[in-house]
Amino acid sequence: MFSLKNKTALVTGSTFGIGLGILKVLARAGANVVMNGRKTPSDLDKLLAELSSHGNRATFIPADVSKAEDRKRLLQESLKAFGRFDVLVNNAGSFFDTTWERLNEDTFDRTMNLNVKAMFFMSKLAIDHFRALKQRGSIVLVASTNSFAAERGSPCYDTSKGALLMMSRALAVQTFGDQVNVNAFCPGLVDTPLARKLCHDEATFQMIGRNV
Repeated sequence: MFSLKNKTALVTGSTFGIGLGILKVLARAGANVVMNGRKTPSDLDKLLAELSSHGNRATFIPADVSKAEDRKRLLQESLKAFGRFDVLVNNAGSFFDTTWERLNEDTFDRTMNLNVKAMFFMSKLAIDHFRALKQRGSIVLVASTNSFAAERGSPCYDTSKGALLMMSRALAVQTFGDQVNVNAFCPGLVDTPLARKLCHDEATFQMIGRNV
């Protein structure tokens, strides 16, 4: 296991699913971790106790990263909690697509605002912080296998996830020469509450799982 002892890691959208899984790995590596979500989870005390059981510390900061003021506050409160900031995992995102006939600009805007714009400007806040301190830092964008291959019924989601691949490359070029690493992580179907909700039933989930 790699060590992140005395480092601070922030994972957006990390109260459940992939984000929480990433947070647990970073905590096991010794990082002080910031859990983030729009709503406070009902089992918050239990989650924080688990996350801080590795000689590290953990805190929860509620924030909606689709809002500029919340993004700034999230970073500021993370710094206040632990005195430093080293790793940003941009995980917060969702699936808003509906039938083609009902698809409209609101669906597209909601998707791009959360899945793309929020990640871009959360990354910019982190990059500007690292540069100001001439500090080493790491940024990870959670994209998807849909970044490479489109699926029927998810045009807005596919577009947003495809954008994240180019975003990771653009940010990596932008930070060339700095001590900042930018990478994209592209998981396939993962057994999360959101995936279960989108699949509607167990048979659909198993069928998709066999074909990804």
